[in-house]
Amino acid sequence: MRKVGRGFKPKSAPDDRKNAARSYAGWANLRAGAENANLRSMATGLKTFDNFTWASLLKGRTALVVDRDGVRARRYGAALEEAGAVVTLAPNQVVGADRAKDETFRMILLGLSGEETIADRFAPALSRPGTDAVILAETARHPELRERFAKARIGDHTMGDRDLVMFVIGTPDE
Repeated sequence: MRKVGRGFKPKSAPDDRKNAARSYAGWANLRAGAENANLRSMATGLKTFDNFTWASLLKGRTALVVDRDGVRARRYGAALEEAGAVVTLAPNQVVGADRAKDETFRMILLGLSGEETIADRFAPALSRPGTDAVILAETARHPELRERFAKARIGDHTMGDRDLVMFVIGTPDE
């Protein structure tokens, strides 16, 4: 995950045995000594669905995550990275607008805090053709945001990591 403005922090590779142990099916596979314990059913909320791995859902997509709340931004970035995206973090909309001018992002995720508005400088990036815009804000603000950004996916901050990825790709969870 790249972080704009304060250096680079590489994301460590997940420990498949640790992740497998998070589910009963994964635990049973580990207990049985299964070689492929990380191949698990997406229907049970785990890594794979048939021949698709979780990390292939957003594979190769570049994503810009813009949020003033650094902890939340890193959580969103980590969730997108686990699904295969290449993520750049921006601490605010000004930096995000600069990054969007310099690079082409397949997806821009904007997390709005409270009554924070979308800066006029940043708005064109959300409407750029070929870019999927995702705006996360308080539920009361959704009608206003849908009116201004009709093509954007509008959600709230209550989603977990898995729900966020499923929301971004536009697929309902099973």
